[in-house]
This record gives sequence, structure tokens and C-alpha cells, in this order.
Amino acid sequence: MSAIASAKAEATPPSNAREMNEVNRGNPGEARTKIHNPGTHHKEPALNRQMIVATILLLQATIPQKLIASARNQLTWGTTYDPSYVSMKYPGGDVDRTKGVCTDVIIRSYRSVHIDLQKLIIEHKRSHMSLYPKGKLDPNIDHRRVKNMAVFFRAKNANLPTNKDWRPGDIVYWILDSGLDHIGLVTDKRGPSGKYMVVHNMSTPLEEDVLGKWRVVGHYRYPK
Repeated sequence: MSAIASAKAEATPPSNAREMNEVNRGNPGEARTKIHNPGTHHKEPALNRQMIVATILLLQATIPQKLIASARNQLTWGTTYDPSYVSMKYPGGDVDRTKGVCTDVIIRSYRSVHIDLQKLIIEHKRSHMSLYPKGKLDPNIDHRRVKNMAVFFRAKNANLPTNKDWRPGDIVYWILDSGLDHIGLVTDKRGPSGKYMVVHNMSTPLEEDVLGKWRVVGHYRYPK
């Protein structure tokens, strides 16, 4: 560059006060970049903003809301009903998410709020063997039996009237027409019957209007 061109470049005044400040700090190139590309350094993708909002809402959610969200999430897993005996780790054990029974809906939902029913039921049964239908401890299956789950909830004073006071996040225990035990998680959506709907697994996890479909023998809210 010639001396004259260099002098002209040095004599060119900054275009605005902001650039003047940057020049004074010795960063004229940075100033021009900021002026010509406003907001580029602070722009966030819309998806990131949505994820941040979703995370904040999840952190602010109550335990029943988290239980319901987790149960509904299981509707997308493609889980099929499979009552096979499976060996698993303890604590924190689970069968493969593509398989499960009705109690697994409850167990997996409670894991979303850091409550491990496998561990809690085994520990309680170890200290109160006489309360449970089968005496032998088995961390692979004990927590996956409806009757054992019912014993635990009653022992924790989580039981409520079976004909009233239903709230989202509650647990319902039915005796099916076939005489089998069944359990599900009450959601915050009301069905055509006017009752709350339930996420349960008889073939695959579904959210259905079945709260009053079978004989209710247990109603639990844990923790109260």
C-alpha cells in the first residue's frame, strides 16, 4: 500500500459511535463484522430454544405430571405384553423396553421421578415377609407382581377410597372379568365417560377410558 493510500485509510472516520468505541479498543475489524452482521453471534436455532423451554417445564413439573408424561412416552415405544421371567440387575433393573407387563408401566413411570420400586419393594418385603403372598425374595420379579405392588402401597399409607377422589397420577388396581390382577396409571385427560383415562398394558401400552371398566380393588397415590 502506498503512503498516500495508507494515510487515506487511517484518516477515514469510523461510521458510527459503536465502531468508534471498537476502534478505540484496537478492534476495528471486529467492529465492522458486528455492524455488517448484526445478531449473528447471539442467534440460536429455534429447535434449541424449544428444547430449553421443554427442559424448564419438565423441571417445574409436579410428580404426578412427570409420572403421566413418562407413561405417555411409553405409548411410543412399541412395547408388547410379555410376562416372561427375566433376570435383571438390582437395583435399577428393567426388562427390554420392547417388552413388559402392566406393572412395568408403573415401574418405568416412577423411575422418571427417581423412585425405584424394584429396590423399595424388595427392601420392604425383606423386612415384612409375612405381608406378601410369596415369601421368597426375588428382585427379578417381586416388584413386577400386582399383588406385591399393592401390599407396598398400602404399607406406605398410599391407599385411598376406590370409588372417589381420583386425581391425575394416581394408580388404579383392578380385578379383570377373567379374575386376573391388572394395574394402570391415571392421566389428566378425561374420556367420553367423563372419567380420567388410564395408561395400562394388556397387549401394548395404551391410554384408554377404562377407569370404570373393571372392578376396582385398589386406589393409590404415592407419594401422597
